Amino acid sequence: MTGQTNVLAGLSNRSVEVKEYAVRSFENWGSPDCIEILDGVDCGETWLQEYINQVILDLEEELLSE
Repeated sequence: MTGQTNVLAGLSNRSVEVKEYAVRSFENWGSPDCIEILDGVDCGETWLQEYINQVILDLEEELLSE
C-alpha cells in the first residue's frame, strides 16, 4: 500500500519521465486497484495518455483471462 501511495505521488510530478515510471510501476503490479487508479489519470501529454490507456486495456484483458 505504501508503494502504491508513493507511485501515485509520482503521477503528480512535473517530470514526464517520473510520470512514465509511475505508470510502468502500476503496469508491473497488475492489480485491479491499478486499473482504477490509472483510469482517473489525466496527464496532459498525448503520448503518455495513450500509454496509460493501453496499460488499462492490457491489465483488463490480463485480469479477465485469469
